Amino acid sequence: MVDEALLNRLALSYTGACWNVFRRGINSLRQRKTRPTRGETFVFKIPQPETDRALWILTECEEATIGFDRWHCHESAWLEDEESATKANIVQRAIELIEDILTEREVVVVRFKDDAWVGSTLQPASDRIESIHGEVAQVYSRRGTFSRLVTS
Repeated sequence: MVDEALLNRLALSYTGACWNVFRRGINSLRQRKTRPTRGETFVFKIPQPETDRALWILTECEEATIGFDRWHCHESAWLEDEESATKANIVQRAIELIEDILTEREVVVVRFKDDAWVGSTLQPASDRIESIHGEVAQVYSRRGTFSRLVTS
C-alpha cells in the first residue's frame, strides 16, 4: 500500500497517472525512503513477459527516471519553459514515453563491442537498425515482437 502523505509532489502525480493508465501491468508498486526533506519516492515496474527485464519508473527530487534494460532517460522541470506547466508536462511526457515502449512504437537498442557495453538508445521500431563499426546491437521490444540481435 502506498502512503500518499509521504510522497513528494512529482511522485504523487505519477502514482495517480501511472496507476490509472497502467494498472493491469504493474507488478511492483512501492515507496522508497529518501532524505526526510525530499519525501519518499515512487517506484514501479512492468515486467517484460518471459524475461528478467522490466520497464520501470523512479521519481526522486522532482525528476522521473524511466528505464528498460540498459537504457534510461530523465524527465525533469529544467526542460520546461513555464513554471505552471512543469509538473503536468513531466508526467505527460513520461506517460507518452511509457506508452510508446509498451505498444512497441519504440524499442531499446543496446550496443556492444568486444563484449563491452558501448551505449543504449531508444529508437522507433520502424527504424532500420544496423551494426555499426563491428558493434553488436541487441534490440529489445516490450512484447518481443522486434527483439533481435543485429551483427555485421
